[in-house]
Amino acid sequence: MGHGFDQEIVQDFLTESGELIDQLEGDLVVLEASPRDPELLNKVFRALHTIKGSASFLQLTNLVRIAHAAESALNAARNSVVTVDSAMMNLLLETVDIIKTQMQQLGSGQDLAEPRAELVTMLTAIGEGKQISSAGPHASAANAAPAAKQETNAKPTENAPTQGPSVKKLVLGPGKADLLEYLVADLDETMNKVQASLNQLAGSENAKGGAVQLAETCEQLSRCVEFFEFAQMGELAGAMASAAVKLSQDEGLVAGVLPQLKSLCALVTTQAEGLKTGEVRELAADDVLGNLGSALAGMAVTSAAPSATTMPPAPTISSTDTPLAAEPTDREATNNAAKSDQAKSVDKAADKGGEKHGAAGGENTIRVEVGRLEALMNLVGELVLQKNRITALTRKAAGVREMEAELAEAMGLAAGSLDRVTSDIQTAVMRTRMQPLDKLFGRYPRLIRDLASKTGKQIQLVIEGGDTEVDKSVIEELGDPLVHLIRNSADHGLEGPEERTKAGKNALGTITLRASHEGSHVRVLVMDDGRGLARERIAKKAIERGLATQEQISAMSDREVFNFIFEAGFSTAEKVSDLSGRGVGMDVVRTNIQKLKGSIELSSQAGNGTTVAITIPLTVAILQAMMVGVGPEIYAVPLTSILEIVRPQADQVSSIGGHQVMRLRDSVLPLVSSAELFEQPTDRRSEQPFAVVLQSGQKQVGLMVSRLIGQQEVVIKPLDEGERTARAVSGATVRDDGGVSLIVDVEQLVRMAQGGQNR
Repeated sequence: MGHGFDQEIVQDFLTESGELIDQLEGDLVVLEASPRDPELLNKVFRALHTIKGSASFLQLTNLVRIAHAAESALNAARNSVVTVDSAMMNLLLETVDIIKTQMQQLGSGQDLAEPRAELVTMLTAIGEGKQISSAGPHASAANAAPAAKQETNAKPTENAPTQGPSVKKLVLGPGKADLLEYLVADLDETMNKVQASLNQLAGSENAKGGAVQLAETCEQLSRCVEFFEFAQMGELAGAMASAAVKLSQDEGLVAGVLPQLKSLCALVTTQAEGLKTGEVRELAADDVLGNLGSALAGMAVTSAAPSATTMPPAPTISSTDTPLAAEPTDREATNNAAKSDQAKSVDKAADKGGEKHGAAGGENTIRVEVGRLEALMNLVGELVLQKNRITALTRKAAGVREMEAELAEAMGLAAGSLDRVTSDIQTAVMRTRMQPLDKLFGRYPRLIRDLASKTGKQIQLVIEGGDTEVDKSVIEELGDPLVHLIRNSADHGLEGPEERTKAGKNALGTITLRASHEGSHVRVLVMDDGRGLARERIAKKAIERGLATQEQISAMSDREVFNFIFEAGFSTAEKVSDLSGRGVGMDVVRTNIQKLKGSIELSSQAGNGTTVAITIPLTVAILQAMMVGVGPEIYAVPLTSILEIVRPQADQVSSIGGHQVMRLRDSVLPLVSSAELFEQPTDRRSEQPFAVVLQSGQKQVGLMVSRLIGQQEVVIKPLDEGERTARAVSGATVRDDGGVSLIVDVEQLVRMAQGGQNR
């Protein structure tokens, strides 16, 4: 099932359809709240139709079967035969789950699972309009079962021009034969759209729009015809596509070309009818094609074209109908099939005429393997290191007495230019890896819907700042922590409808996901308007676990008490649910955020809800650092964590419980000797005169260092997990003098300092 195809084609299908299915899942949840939104209905229909079309060419029968059933149900909704309700949405979301599973199976080379028979049956029934009493007379041809379509469309085509037909038996391979009924249904719908486009052209109010729509619809027709490998039908479809492109460029040709297009439409419709009954109908079409060529060249047609009265009556097209190829994703996802020249020319016409494209035709995006971007990022990192080295050597050379002033100046200019170009390249490469958080946030409306169903609560999700961009690796690592935080908010944070009503709140609970840029960082907030955290319960549990004494708890702020939630295995849940509260989670959330060089803070107000704030760098590969000396070694301290650097006087430093502290204005900070921390031979007071004040979350600490060297852009090289934790370092870097420096892990350093104080 699709395994005979080139692996690259299969991978393209998985990538493009994967994006579509993710988008589709989010859109379906929104659709449930606005079931009559025509634009949204068309959007979800187009996404499903595109996935099905691509799957057809890969002969993925089981995927096509379920996608076709869901597509027909959505089509019934588009044509107002049925309304999308909760029961129908459950079926559609189950469809999404099945297609996701099938795509995973395709990726790992397994056979695709068969969809649940009952699900296919129910979706098909909805597609036929059987759930409402008035479905029968009003169901459009596109919604009817294939057998019904044969009866509906057979009669009007009896008068179509069928001079001298030659009828052969349709022969398809086993993979394609299984898909025949779905492709015939597609062909039916496409021919209806061709007819609708011709009607729009005839109306002449918006002839150009009709021509563009016809070009896009004929692209679909070409793809359908390719499936059947029926040469003449392909020739006729290609001729219509080429003519539509020409009309979109020159509206003056419409009057002469329209009769020929109607004749071609009638011929293809006749052939489509034959395919339903397994017949390949070769028709006499040379005259029509010749006349079309003459009309396109602006010449008088030599013989009369068949009368328009021989055409089937115009089908009823819903006013919400839009061309399926109008979205760029449609054309992308069908690139798996080999496009004919006509289809390619249609793409250009659609680019010129479609509202969603710029004036210039052609593709403006390209897919690149992530591995290539990773390699590029690594090379940029090496380039930054060499740039730093050149800058340092230039400074050193400028200090040499024998160096000519002119040469020194030229070297300085070259080094400055290299610095600027390297920074531009670095920014450009980083931008290629940046993706909007919407890519991640789009998964969560479905999650909220499922959580509301499981908990019996009324929950709405509000997403703000989804267009905020971060590095691709950050998005991947952020997914699981956010899922856990959202589950916690839904399960523990939000109250049930009755409890909320009693408290004077809206029965509908709100979880807000908000993202924003803050300098070189991104801040993501997960907020709920639930019951908030109970300080007493958390404090009691902390004392039971031996994390703090009653005296220590009394001296702590609410925020400090709430932070016990991030301790391993800490839970105040009275009962374990299948959603959260198993005693694992929040510590893992914090660990995952720290891997991203980020921080997590928690604030809450009893009765008014809880806010979890996550701050993460835009990229985790390159950072600005302050280089500091500790004995003979040099260390890098992330610049974003430094609040200030001071030189404390003797009267500002004292000792509490055997640990040094420093009084800085109105606060007292724990002091950490970098010499002790990194085991360097230095006298801690006289040879460590500077205190670098660092902040992580709401906590601050002073790191005593021997000397300050200056700022430098550093490229992070990872270290083993054990090495990082034991020594409060997050990685290593190569300095501009060629030496290697360790990068201080501020989060771990603050934790170690706080732990020392608590002990």
